[in-house]
Amino acid sequence: MKFGIPWLAYIAPLAALVAILLIRIKIRRSNRLRAVFAGGPDRVWSDPGHVAWRRKSEAILLGLAVAFIFLALARPMVFKHDEHSELQGV
Repeated sequence: MKFGIPWLAYIAPLAALVAILLIRIKIRRSNRLRAVFAGGPDRVWSDPGHVAWRRKSEAILLGLAVAFIFLALARPMVFKHDEHSELQGV
């Protein structure tokens, strides 16, 4: 498989990791701000009731989405070696 713009295919994993790291920073910051606002974990009413695996899956799905967008922008081209292929614009 060849790519029309191969450097985008190389950037895709890096972009996915950056997206996951940014969402993790956002989650940590919102947890810290929520703890300051609610008064700490010792108060029962301050528990927001978030499910941990759901918050982690949000970060993973965002990273996958970003990676697949970069791979789609890289324009993968699949052809057999006996076929003639050219890289043409629209």
